[in-house]
Amino acid sequence: MNVKYNFFKKQRLTYLVVIFFLCITFNLSLPGNDEAYQVFASQGSVKLTKASSFNSLGELTVGLVSKMTDDLRNKTIYFDRTNIVDIRTTNASPFSVHLASEMDVALTSVFTMVKEPVQADFILRVSYQRNVEVVRVFCNYFDVKKFVTKTVYQSIGINNLPDDSFEENLRSKAYKLAAGIINEDVKKRLYVQPIREAVDGYVSEFSVTFGLLLKSEIARLYTHLELVDETIVSVNLDPEAVVKRTAEDVELELINAVLADADSIMCGEYFVSGDKIILTLFIKDLEGRILNSVSEEMEKILVPNLLVDNTSHALADYADKSSESDGGEKMVKISSTKGGDNPVYHSKEKMTFYLQVDQPLYIYLYDIDSMGHVSRLFPLVEEQEEKPFQVGKLYIYPKKEDGIELEVNPPFGKDIVKVFASSKPLPLPELDESTPLLGYTKGMRAIKVKRKEIQGELATTRTIHPKDLVDYYRGVAAKKKVDLFENSIFIETKE
Repeated sequence: MNVKYNFFKKQRLTYLVVIFFLCITFNLSLPGNDEAYQVFASQGSVKLTKASSFNSLGELTVGLVSKMTDDLRNKTIYFDRTNIVDIRTTNASPFSVHLASEMDVALTSVFTMVKEPVQADFILRVSYQRNVEVVRVFCNYFDVKKFVTKTVYQSIGINNLPDDSFEENLRSKAYKLAAGIINEDVKKRLYVQPIREAVDGYVSEFSVTFGLLLKSEIARLYTHLELVDETIVSVNLDPEAVVKRTAEDVELELINAVLADADSIMCGEYFVSGDKIILTLFIKDLEGRILNSVSEEMEKILVPNLLVDNTSHALADYADKSSESDGGEKMVKISSTKGGDNPVYHSKEKMTFYLQVDQPLYIYLYDIDSMGHVSRLFPLVEEQEEKPFQVGKLYIYPKKEDGIELEVNPPFGKDIVKVFASSKPLPLPELDESTPLLGYTKGMRAIKVKRKEIQGELATTRTIHPKDLVDYYRGVAAKKKVDLFENSIFIETKE
């Protein structure tokens, strides 16, 4: 009886040793219930004891760091913050963000940290495994010279973690996107454009709020990377100086990134579909080629900000912005001296625009305010001699020699500046708000066959309602068999 008992005791210990090493190697769960355990191997025996009690995540990370001190003392460490996930689900959570922050604090207080892997003696990564009541955190540190990886781990009760650790929020979504979007193509300096509503192309409250979260996460995850935006290049930058500093073949939508000496560009857009938001980010090079993209779905209930800007939506409808993606936005481009991303002008400031075409085209420029009032910006007078804009050249309007200024005055708010570009000159319409509005019925724009009929009717007259501007130009261009291209830019004016 005693012999049989000893046999099974030894057999049990052998199994436990094997399970222990499998768990360390593959970050698997230890057997038993979901309590936390530490495993100690000594002289052929295995002892399972309950883990030390940590009252906070900060205490746990300090405990992890203390386990690595002997190996990492006087070494340079690179902390990879980009893939902190639950090893069971491979998903990140708000806990990932909390863990990264606490690890930063614990590591920097003890070790010499570096910003890039090539500078490091060791590369350190963390992951975790959530059970019912306990979270086990694993820390793998890789010796880049010896090609050896070691693992330490600690466990903590879920009750001792921040309350939102496993409740999805916007910051965890920003973390996932930030971790997935930056790749080896992004070197040192990233130009960040605003996230836009995908259909109408405007910047919403959500765009601004989530954009700040995203930039914060990128800056924290990639400490070697410098983030810049249009405010860096638009302040006190003379338009003439911009033309001198940029080559003729620089695309207008990329010009701010070039002026900021960026090596890549990040932009994004979001769709609202039912109760979901689908947000996609893109990384582009300075020639506009897409180098990387990543998408994330989130619940609308997570978003406290406005997803839809009704004013911008109405302006986009007046300008029929959604139709510009048919090719017009590539043939004629418009930006402002404050950038093309989300320019804001204040009272008495002077507005100046950049224009560029991909074939010789005649330009017609209009401002549409939030009330649907339309003002022609170029040409200002019908008698002004029309000359086609030439390919690739960066045009400034108005220039000093034009003798005019576009000064910001009330009413303030959001506007859209619309450009029409035609292969041959087109007659300028007379804008009269007392003229019957043809293109809208009860606030809804006519579509399909009915709209074509209205455009044909507008092509036979010179006096139109301002809200019929887009249909007038399309009707006249079709009647004269002239190529017509369109683009537009949102601007905001403030007191």
